[in-house]
Amino acid sequence: MIGNGSINALGEFAHLNAQFVDLYTDPSLKTYQTLGLRHGLGGLSGWAMIPNAVRAMKKGHRQGKTKGDPLQQGGICVVDTSGTVLFSHRDKTGGDHLSVDGLLQQLESTGKDSI
Repeated sequence: MIGNGSINALGEFAHLNAQFVDLYTDPSLKTYQTLGLRHGLGGLSGWAMIPNAVRAMKKGHRQGKTKGDPLQQGGICVVDTSGTVLFSHRDKTGGDHLSVDGLLQQLESTGKDSI
């Protein structure tokens, strides 16, 4: 997982989440730019974000203090060991995350046994 906050912010996040994935940070946003991930007010505007926020709140998630660039949207990019991009998803707005089941389906469709 790559965030965009400071090293100190990464440490706070890692304390809660490091057991799940490897964590990195790129405050320069160059990784996000290379992957073509959305940046700007467009990802925060519109009605599409509202149901995502409601869904998150119903699951008990609350927005804390933002520790990186709040205008940077995320996404998922899966690359195999040869450097081939197997799959990518670019979030359009806050909370537009691909589900774990959706990701697993996409990975299964690549026909790769291991990544």
